[in-house]
Amino acid sequence: MINNQKGKKLLSVFLSVVLALSSFGIVFAESSEIRGHWAEKQLGDWIDRGLMTGYLDGSYKPNNNITRSEFVALVNRIYQFDEKTEPGFTDVSAEANQWVYDEVSKAKKAGYINGFVDGSFKPNDSITRQEVAAIISRIEKLEPNPDSEILKNYVDANDIPEWSKADIGAVVVKGYMRGTPENQFKALAQIARAEVVTALDRVATKDLTAADAKPLFDAIRKQQEIKTMESKGSLYLALKADGLSEEEQAVFDEIADVVNSTKIDAASKAVMNDDGTKVTAETSLSAKAKGFDVNTTIWVDMDMSGDTQKLTEVVKVPEILAGFMPEELQGKEYLVIDDQGANQSNAGNPKELMEASKKLQDSMMKIIEKYMDEANTDFGIVKDRGIKVINTSEGKDYARIYQIRLDDATLKAVIKNSVNDLAQDKDFIKLVKEYMLMMAEFETNPEVKAELEKAAAELENNTDAFIASFNKAMDILDDVTLIGQRGIAIDYTVNSQGYIINEKGNADFVVDTTKLGKAIAEIAGETAAEEPTTAGVYSIGIDFDTDIFNINGDIKVEMPTITKENSMTVEELAAALAAQAEANQDDTIE
Repeated sequence: MINNQKGKKLLSVFLSVVLALSSFGIVFAESSEIRGHWAEKQLGDWIDRGLMTGYLDGSYKPNNNITRSEFVALVNRIYQFDEKTEPGFTDVSAEANQWVYDEVSKAKKAGYINGFVDGSFKPNDSITRQEVAAIISRIEKLEPNPDSEILKNYVDANDIPEWSKADIGAVVVKGYMRGTPENQFKALAQIARAEVVTALDRVATKDLTAADAKPLFDAIRKQQEIKTMESKGSLYLALKADGLSEEEQAVFDEIADVVNSTKIDAASKAVMNDDGTKVTAETSLSAKAKGFDVNTTIWVDMDMSGDTQKLTEVVKVPEILAGFMPEELQGKEYLVIDDQGANQSNAGNPKELMEASKKLQDSMMKIIEKYMDEANTDFGIVKDRGIKVINTSEGKDYARIYQIRLDDATLKAVIKNSVNDLAQDKDFIKLVKEYMLMMAEFETNPEVKAELEKAAAELENNTDAFIASFNKAMDILDDVTLIGQRGIAIDYTVNSQGYIINEKGNADFVVDTTKLGKAIAEIAGETAAEEPTTAGVYSIGIDFDTDIFNINGDIKVEMPTITKENSMTVEELAAALAAQAEANQDDTIE
């Protein structure tokens, strides 16, 4: 049961954030044997990607030793080995086990298995760590390294058989396989399914050259061409604070307890016309946390095809909040935000503005790709994480996963290098100048128009001063941690048609109010306060996962029927809430 005071607070929070929410999420196997496992992240990822399929009873048995046939099945999937040949082993036949026969046939065709001297493959035997190392080394064509210093440091180095020592040395140098907490490699030991998944995941994750990362940039560009699409996803937040006073910590913990238990789900669909001047969209949102469950739907109808911009947003009032509406608005189903040409006086003809913007889009994308290429070459921020198996109505398809990963130091270095390069890039300066002049051309306010034209004219003359000021600020921020331990990591899944069909990732942010306050003051040339009133270190974690589907499919978005009886405007709601607050204040005074 939500009391009246909490209801009013919830209503206020809802109205503040509902229009800012978009489709995110995190989805992975909700298996009790996966949750809390030391390899939970990798196992969940592989299950989601269709690389680890589990057993007939729905289990995955991550701690079980993996058999030789199960291992080659994982290898075949991650490397997309689909061609077959007669395996030629005495203990492998289609009659005995079709699945084993198929997977071993693929492995034989790919050339990475040999079997035993007696002509058998032993598909049901558990594979050993040295055998896994040998196969990985063979597939990756690694340089044999029997004299690796890392290998020599293992306390059981002398127990490693001669035939596998070079392969084990090769994989440990690459970091694909690691030793035990007791600093042993245990070459002859059997290996668990979870260990194999983590090892193969490291093998599959590779740094990309700028040229190899091009499919990701092409996919990002191609997203702009989509006319219809649907998406589903969820968003999780995690808040933490340290260094607060006892009273502040108690208040923060109460807020964090609700936020950290919240899951926000979203399902969206959107339709755009060919030239992008008309868009209709519908997003259903659900926020579940301790003590409340908020569900709503948001519709957007935008039309920039004429001389004025028309924008209508409709929000369905959540049932949980309806009872806390001011009395005169009780029973209203929808909140309407109607902007019919309100920005016309400041933005000129919206259709012409959009057309002019599109002309600059290709130039901007080329420049972004150029500097992303350079950043990737210098810092290795784009990685290939391997494939995802997609089962379609037409059969099996493969998508490729690209990851952009940044830690605190790398992000700062990328920003600093890129801004310094861009500030001296004639093509970029020209593009910015063209954009400013374009905005000035469509600006109807004389003062704003003059400011834009002046800024465009002086752009090239202010470059040196800007670079010096910017570099000083970045040097000061070097000692202030902004990105947390997990960093920023976003996986983009690109299908065989070149579209991004999934975005999944996490971001950790850190706000140290004392250090950040001092840094900002130093950048501004001021003296920071000895101790900020809200001293503490705040951590904000975000996890999201969004599936994008039905791209350019047959999608329809129907706006709800709005009447004066079933809806209220933002202005009406604001006035009613203000009147209610004033009445409550008068009651308090009395």
